[in-house]
Amino acid sequence: MTIKKNWEGKSVKLMQLNDDGFPEREVKEGDEVVTFEGEVWVVTPGVGAPPHKPASTGRIWVSTPKRDEDGDWTREFFPGVFNCKWVEV
Repeated sequence: MTIKKNWEGKSVKLMQLNDDGFPEREVKEGDEVVTFEGEVWVVTPGVGAPPHKPASTGRIWVSTPKRDEDGDWTREFFPGVFNCKWVEV
C-alpha cells in the first residue's frame, strides 16, 4: 500500500474508480493502467504525487510496458487520464 500526505497533511492513496465514479481498487507499483484512449502504461515506483493544493488532482507516474526502439518512456499524468483519484485513507 502506498500512502502519502496531501496538502492538508491527510493520508491519501491512489485508487482506480469504477464506472460509477467510486473507488474500486488501490493502484500499486507494477499495475497496468489504461488511458481513456486505450493506451496501456505501467505504474512506476512511488505511484505518483498527491494533490499539493485544493485545486490539484495530483499526478500518477507511469512508464511504457515494454522497451521499444525508442527506449523506455516514463511520464506523469493527471490521475483522471486513467480513471484514478487520490482518496483519503
